[in-house]
Amino acid sequence: MSQLDSKHSEKEITICSNSDTETIPLTRWGKFLNSFKQAELEEYTTNGQLNDLEKAIAATAKSPLRSELKNRHLQMIAIGGAIGTGLFVGSGNALASGGPGALLIGWGIIGVMIYCTVQVMGELAVCFPVNGGFNVYTTRFVDTSLGFAMGWNYALLWLVSVPIELVAAAITIQYWNDTINGAVWVAIFFTLISLINLFGVRGYGEAEFVFSIVKVIAVVGFVILGVVIACGGGPHGGYIGAKYWHNPGAFSNGFKGVCSIFVSAAFSFSGTELVGLAAAETENPRKTLPKAAKQVFWRITLFYIVSLTVVGCIVPYNDPRLGTSSDASASPFVIAITNAGIGGLPTVMNIVILISVLSVGNSSVYASSRTLTSLACQGFAPRQLAYIDKAGRPIISIAVNLIFGLLSFLAAYKNQGTIFDWMYALCGLSTIFTWGSICLAHLRFRYAMKVQGRNAHDELTFTAYGGIYSSVFGLFVNGLVLVVQFYVALWPIGGTPNAYDFFETYLSAAVVIVCYVGHKLYSRNWKLYIRGKDVDLDTGRSETDLDLIKQQVAEEKEWLSAQPCELRNMSILERLPVGLLEMGHDRVWLINSSELQHGPVLVESHVSEVRDKFQRRIHGCVSATFGDVVDSGDVNPVELQIRTVVEHHLPVEVPVLHHQLLVRRDVVQFDSGRSIDLTGENRLRDQTVGCRSERQRGDLLARDGEVVMGVGVRDD
Repeated sequence: MSQLDSKHSEKEITICSNSDTETIPLTRWGKFLNSFKQAELEEYTTNGQLNDLEKAIAATAKSPLRSELKNRHLQMIAIGGAIGTGLFVGSGNALASGGPGALLIGWGIIGVMIYCTVQVMGELAVCFPVNGGFNVYTTRFVDTSLGFAMGWNYALLWLVSVPIELVAAAITIQYWNDTINGAVWVAIFFTLISLINLFGVRGYGEAEFVFSIVKVIAVVGFVILGVVIACGGGPHGGYIGAKYWHNPGAFSNGFKGVCSIFVSAAFSFSGTELVGLAAAETENPRKTLPKAAKQVFWRITLFYIVSLTVVGCIVPYNDPRLGTSSDASASPFVIAITNAGIGGLPTVMNIVILISVLSVGNSSVYASSRTLTSLACQGFAPRQLAYIDKAGRPIISIAVNLIFGLLSFLAAYKNQGTIFDWMYALCGLSTIFTWGSICLAHLRFRYAMKVQGRNAHDELTFTAYGGIYSSVFGLFVNGLVLVVQFYVALWPIGGTPNAYDFFETYLSAAVVIVCYVGHKLYSRNWKLYIRGKDVDLDTGRSETDLDLIKQQVAEEKEWLSAQPCELRNMSILERLPVGLLEMGHDRVWLINSSELQHGPVLVESHVSEVRDKFQRRIHGCVSATFGDVVDSGDVNPVELQIRTVVEHHLPVEVPVLHHQLLVRRDVVQFDSGRSIDLTGENRLRDQTVGCRSERQRGDLLARDGEVVMGVGVRDD
């Protein structure tokens, strides 16, 4: 009696017996349903020897989250991901409170702090691209209780942002139509954000790519238009220049006005840290994250400092429309265009503001779901939230976020203002605590390396500009913001001390303190920090050989420098058709490349752009890495070395490639250097050229009559 074994994958169901093998492809609906099944998790053995911290580190080091964010996604998220209502609308209230001079001081100081914070976060994320990103660093480098508090602080920040942004989007729509109930628009935008996040991290990345392009174009366009208006080029004419810096003046409300600016500036930069959170879902973080971190400087300079300088020149801080509401009508960008008498453009700016609101709502679901999943993996949240499906989606955490987003329908409630004021209060200082914890974690990380006798410059592929001084400056500025906000909360501008307003302003600080003290009491761990010699500097670390990487980078530069100029400027996808191979970490492995220019090839690369472009033409290719196939335990692999020599004529010499291909023991390999015609009735019987046995059945991986890679199954 034959033994029957059934194996289910995302693309097909394979039924194997002693005599034959039958593959039943899943339907589209079947693939969709199958994608919601839980992904296989890498098991680790505790043997009762791991404490809670070590378990948390081990659980977040390996994650089934998919690395599908490409370089272009991360670059646009870094450049325009955080541009939103904080800049377009919130800057109006800040201008009214402090004046154009205070506006530049506040945004300038916070901008430098953000640049330093993103640099140190990039160093940690490149070294430790773990599930949860910077939310895990506080736990493993500083203290578990502080990590618990900071994790929940960040999760709550984005949880409450979902309903807030949905309501803001509905309010923005009222610029064109205020007769339709806002709940209708809330439902539409809620559905849109839900669908985007059901497409996984790739859906989030593509949506943010488009949103960011629109926002970047809008800001650049406004800067150009603002300069024209300041020079008297608007329909109303008249040179403005820096007139409003003299009358009504550069500062409003003196020193207290400057102090009031910092929180508004910090709010406008919220989301900058998402680059670090996405490290675990980014292809080749060693290359993409440093590039994204460097882009922050240009975003701060152009999209914030330059645009706000222009705003301060063409909108006086005593304009009665500033700070009167939280919708687009109070935006200094819209006010400037309206004052210039330019028709139609206010509508365009409102569309941009609407897109910005939806972008923040989309990012809110992404950030909060990944943070909740990370908290569950660390044992800081219900373990059900750690569920990640086969498509790499933390589907239960996403569902929790969307359920929380239903609070947006409270917009129809008559007392909704009070509820949303307290939601805003939760967001107030949350990012300040988050950025401060990143800088503190970096300081402890560098200290642990020093104590353990390890050199950062010898071990790290990317180090923060300024090193620990960036962390010290970032920590200092974040502490300064907390102090000045405490001062403004106690003695508000134009008002008297009010306990209600004070606690509303400092609500997020209360949440952090309660979480920290509560976890200390629950865990009975009274240590304030993890000693440097006890810090784990290896688990979850990206597997890189620094000397090898440096050698490969040098070889790549030397090799490319010898090529013609037009070839040096090609991207990796452009080099492939002419036989040029990317060297270094993104090395491309070509199998059966005898017809490289015309036929399909099998590509194994760290770059998903390459894999997606070529593997979509290949029927039945396994997308998982060879290491994942081995670790899954579903196959019994043997090592089969394939040596491929590119024999056809190319513009340049292509080196011989080697690779270890892991296959099932009951599967044998065809000659990878042959091209076999699969058309005709005898495909299963006669096309066995290069097989090890004449009894092998030609179960070939191919499409459209072209062999990509031949695989046969033994009949006996």
